[in-house]
Amino acid sequence: MLKFNILSKIILIVLPFLLLFMILYGYLQHSPPLMLGAGVLAILLGFLTSILYSRALRAEEQSRTAKEYLESFINHTTDAIGVFDLDGNLVHVNKASEVIFGYSIEEQLNKKVQTLPSDDYLEEVQAMHRHVRRGGDISSFETVRKRKDGRLLDVSISYSPIRDKDGNVVAYANILRDISERKKTEELLRNTEKLSLIGELAAGVAHEIRNPLASLRGFVQLMNEDKAAKHSLYYGIMLEELDRINFIVTELLMLGKPQADHYRLKQPQTLVEDVMALFSPEALLHNVQIFAEFEDNLPMVKCEETQIKQVFLNLMKNAVEAMQGGGKVLIKVFRQDQHRLVFRFIDEGKGIPGEMLERLGEPFYTTKDKGTGLGLLVSFKIIKYHQGAVRIDSVVDKGTTIDVILPISF
Repeated sequence: MLKFNILSKIILIVLPFLLLFMILYGYLQHSPPLMLGAGVLAILLGFLTSILYSRALRAEEQSRTAKEYLESFINHTTDAIGVFDLDGNLVHVNKASEVIFGYSIEEQLNKKVQTLPSDDYLEEVQAMHRHVRRGGDISSFETVRKRKDGRLLDVSISYSPIRDKDGNVVAYANILRDISERKKTEELLRNTEKLSLIGELAAGVAHEIRNPLASLRGFVQLMNEDKAAKHSLYYGIMLEELDRINFIVTELLMLGKPQADHYRLKQPQTLVEDVMALFSPEALLHNVQIFAEFEDNLPMVKCEETQIKQVFLNLMKNAVEAMQGGGKVLIKVFRQDQHRLVFRFIDEGKGIPGEMLERLGEPFYTTKDKGTGLGLLVSFKIIKYHQGAVRIDSVVDKGTTIDVILPISF
């Protein structure tokens, strides 16, 4: 094909001169055969010109179509695609980059990378740019970048050099993919596996501890009945600590307990009021008042009553312990939509800092001096069994709001 194109160009250059020569020479010599040959040559030249022109149009159309396809792909892909000059300035970027980073195309062009979380990442970027300028490739390098609004993103970046016809690197391009959701999914899977293992281990250990624990408590209780004994003062303390151990063991057993299958339709008001009645004496001891507000015509909710009440008791206990000087706890129950109910617990406690909120529900992570962290872990697991969700919002020195969202039926 290349040889044909070169030959065609040579013919197109030579034929017009040859045709002109034959016409002039035939005219001067009064030679009809020469004039006839010039006519045939003219027809041949026109035919060849028509073929080449048609091929040129077709090639141009194919090139334009390919360019449109490429531009459409670049502008409609969900990955950010950018082209850098050899000085590291961004000279071309697609629409997806606007969506991922929040910067307009105009804000990004002809500037060096401005999405770094900190200067600590500068050497990383410079090293990648040096590597690709030398002709190297970088594939799926995972790192962190920052949006215009300050939010951090997990990203995967690939770099490729752009070469001219002589093979020299004249620019380079990168493809950046937001993998934040994938990272969250991977973390969720890791936590799920971790919790599953913890549950199995906890249930096994708790089962083995509970029997000797019951024997120890029984003997200490018998000894405590003898008030004249030498160390009777310590027996009460020992009983309290044994009860505390037993409470932890019970919660550990709950981690390994299989999903409850005794779901029944229950009135939301009854669930909350029963827990309030049960917890009221404890609240009064801490100078805390508990109020409840119920939306009209609430539907019944499908749940395992004992476990849901355990969740509510844990939340109320946490709320009361967060208000050491007393205060109010408000429980609101309302529809989120046609399929879900929200049980909202609002306290006036000291609140929880943002960095701690993310870790709530981890085994043995707690914001309380004598807490175990298992209460919330068990609560989250129960709500997960009910195909519900828990949302926590807190402001330091203002209070905490916890939403328990349950499906009406499932």
